[in-house]
Amino acid sequence: MKVIEIDPTLPEWRQNIERFVNHPKVQHVIVFLIVLNAALLGLETSPAVMQAFGAELVMLDHAILAVFILEILLLIAARGLKFFTDPWCVFDLVVVGIAVIPATESFSVLRAYRDWE
Repeated sequence: MKVIEIDPTLPEWRQNIERFVNHPKVQHVIVFLIVLNAALLGLETSPAVMQAFGAELVMLDHAILAVFILEILLLIAARGLKFFTDPWCVFDLVVVGIAVIPATESFSVLRAYRDWE
């Protein structure tokens, strides 16, 4: 994981959000959710699995997506417009944004690429 330098000129509450989101334990949880979400996306391609566990898989998928959205909102709160100057943040925003749009289920596999950074 890359080390994030926190802008000391930011208000303390923004620095605290940045420290929280980039804490190694939080980042490990995010990486775990990315891997879990990739596995879920694979399972969702199986008609038999979807018939047996479809509702549960969709519910878990939505919960993980909510965590990703919360992460992005926290980073925007911490960084303000500087959020949009980080290519990885913009990539995450686009990937999660695509996942939120119901008609883009075929693009949901992009969420598995979030951990490439």
